[in-house]
Order: sequence, then C-alpha cells, then structure tokens
Amino acid sequence: MQEKSLVRLPAEWELQSAIQFTWPHEGMDWGRDIEAVEDSIFQCISFITEDQAVIVTGPDKERIQGKLATIPPDRLYIVQVNSNDVWARDHGPITVESKGKYLLLDYQFNGWGGKYPAELDNQVTKHLAMTGLFHPNERHELSLVLEGGSIESDGQGTIIGSIDCLIDEGRNPNEVGKQILYLIKRQLGAHRILTLPSGHLAGDDTDGHIDTIARFCRPDTIAFVECDDPKDEHYDLLNDFKTELRRWKTLEGQPYSLIPLPLPDPCLHPTDDHRLPATYANFIISNKYVIVPTYGQAKDQIAIDILAKVFRQRKVVGVNALPIIKQHGSLHCLCMQYPNGVLSKII
Repeated sequence: MQEKSLVRLPAEWELQSAIQFTWPHEGMDWGRDIEAVEDSIFQCISFITEDQAVIVTGPDKERIQGKLATIPPDRLYIVQVNSNDVWARDHGPITVESKGKYLLLDYQFNGWGGKYPAELDNQVTKHLAMTGLFHPNERHELSLVLEGGSIESDGQGTIIGSIDCLIDEGRNPNEVGKQILYLIKRQLGAHRILTLPSGHLAGDDTDGHIDTIARFCRPDTIAFVECDDPKDEHYDLLNDFKTELRRWKTLEGQPYSLIPLPLPDPCLHPTDDHRLPATYANFIISNKYVIVPTYGQAKDQIAIDILAKVFRQRKVVGVNALPIIKQHGSLHCLCMQYPNGVLSKII
C-alpha cells in the first residue's frame, strides 16, 4: 500500500473553480486566422461559463471584452497582461492540493526547449497571482521547466507522460533524467510516473505532449489515439504506444480500461502542406462539458460518440480546431484548469 502524500495533483475531471485562457493578439503568428481562432475560443468559453468561471489574459482588455460581450460578466475575469502565445496549458500554473490549501506551482516555461520566444509567457502566472483573484494560496516559483501538457494525473498519485518530453536537455540541461522525474514526483506528490518512450505526432513542436496521445478519463481508464491504417506514418508508433499502455497497471494492480480514439485523417498546412498534429485526445474537461476538437471530417462524430460513452455525466460537444492546429496545438493546449476553491470569489 502506498504511503499517502502530503501533496496531490487533482485530476482534471474533479470539480473546478475556473479555466484560464490566453487571448490571441496581433503580435502572435495567427495572421488571417486570428478571428477564426477567437471564434473557437469563444465557443469553448461559452460552454464552460454555463456553470463555472473563466479567466482570460491578454494585452488588449477592450478587444477581449468586445469579443466576449455575451458571456455572463459574473463568470468572466479578464486580466490585462501580455504574452508570446496562446498556450495557457503550458504557461499557466499547475495547481496542487497540500494540507488543505492549494499551491500554484509556477514552473519555468522556455518555449518547449527554446524553440520559440517565451519570456512574456513565463511571467503570466506571476501577474495573475498579484491580481487578488485567488484565495491567499501560495505561488511557488520553481526552477524546473515543466509544461502542463506534458503530464496527466489520475488524482490518486499516478502521472503519465512521455520520456522525450519530460527528459529533454533543451528544457532542463543541468538535470539528469532520473533527477528530473524524482523532482516531478516530489513536487506533484506522485507515487509513480508511467512513461511512453515518445509521443511525437507529425507537426508537433512539444516533443510529445501526453495530452495529444493519451488522457486519463477516470483513475482506471485511459483514452488513447489509435491508428488502423498501415500506410499512415504514425501506424508503427501508435501501435507501440498501445502495446505499452496494455502493460500498465492501476495502483490496484489491474490493467487499465483502454478507450481507442481514431487518428484524424491528415490535416495539412495550407502554406507548405506539412502535416499538422490533429488529435481527438486534446479535449477539454470542464464541470459540465467535454469539449472535443473537430477537424471537418467524418471521424469527428466518431470521436465525440466514443467520449460520450466514457463521460456519461457530462455533455460531449465538438469545437472547430482546424484554425488552431495551424500553429501546432489544439483545444486542450489553449487552457488550464483551477480546482474548486482556488478563486477568491465563489461562482
């Protein structure tokens, strides 16, 4: 039997107080797609704010207010702060529970190992913690580089991720692999970290974020991306993943219930036809909804129907992610959840 940790990383399906988004602005690389991206984020926020709060950061508060004018104002918090990009999953805080309160863990974010500028993104959590939005919970700034998209928690002490992403010299050049995993376990209160050797979809900039490949749905259930086309470039990789997932056991020693999600048909960038990292695993879990990325193809409904059978207590809906994946992320990458009790105001 595992000794109970003093720190716990809640699962995403546990009751939330808010979800954070970072609004796109003209200083980013969206170009003509910016309004389509805003429309997709607006749809996500519209669903989420039916019964919980949303925090939106961005430099142009008036523009955000105009775009979100129909959102209930008592469920919307707009914080004026600049950022390099929209990926709040990776520059937002990772919130853990400790001794009856919450700690906002402010990990370093360096643009996925120095691939992109991130100095503004890396300051977003610090600015948020100064707003008074949160109860007097502590913000802990940590020296480790760790992104929210690189980990999944079952809320009971198991974290899953991919080795290529978690142990990357571009992120933590001064730490050896075992030391990095030890620090993650200690800081997040995990009993164990289960890892895939890689997680890289074509077009992915993150070195294999687990939230594009495999997601906890319950402590004993993992949804994962499956490829049934031997001609697809991902076929061997994703079959290796499935083999590894079948080896994993729950804390009780039982095999996980594995839920296969289809791999979307190839989505290509309109400029140079490189393949984009389309995946149905990058869904958002809110208190009321599971919001599934869609790509304008027949497999969209198949994925929605599969997840509807898993999340029977939530409404499962789709939101267009085609404009978002042009910058190599999807819906889950856009946001970060806060557990119930973190906000200073009760919604």
